[in-house]
Amino acid sequence: MNYLGHAVLAFHLSEDPAFALGAMLPDLASMAGFSIDEVEPRVSAGVRFHHRTDAVFHEAPAFLEGQRSIRERLLELGVRKGPARAMAHIGVEFMIDAAFVPHKGYLDALALGAQDMGIWRSSTAAASAAALCGRLHDLAWTPHEVSPRRLSERLIGALRSRIRLAPLSREATLAAELLAEQRHHYQLLAPQIASYVLNKVGSP
Repeated sequence: MNYLGHAVLAFHLSEDPAFALGAMLPDLASMAGFSIDEVEPRVSAGVRFHHRTDAVFHEAPAFLEGQRSIRERLLELGVRKGPARAMAHIGVEFMIDAAFVPHKGYLDALALGAQDMGIWRSSTAAASAAALCGRLHDLAWTPHEVSPRRLSERLIGALRSRIRLAPLSREATLAAELLAEQRHHYQLLAPQIASYVLNKVGSP
């Protein structure tokens, strides 16, 4: 599950945008290279929720089965083992996130982050985080598009720096086409996974 999915799950437990922002922060910090060691309490509660959610999500039977299905099909199509495993993992995450679009709470959390209202105690982190939140807010749902072309670009971009996992263009195209063909399946699957995770994680 990526930052959008984390925000959506956070809003199931609390309508406070600061909590949802915190739930996204570990992913956003990784994207922009800033530290989240010092944030205000409502946000830090969301950060803790992110880590608890990730642990449960990656053990969800429906998620594991989705990964396995895509991975095995890619191997049958001649995709190398490393890229097949990696694209199955992040590809299913992309599809589950896309199933939550649109969600106003996600944009509300980004809007809060973009305002930099004393959330960060480090001025360096504040500038980087606020800029990223503002950019993502302006883009709205564009980064989560799951057309075959866009999925292929996202898979290549996400794995480009991982030498053993980085897909060839042909491999990414095959994965993107498989994932896009199952879009309606993931729209049904996402709420089931969300319920599973929230039942396991419990309150903030």
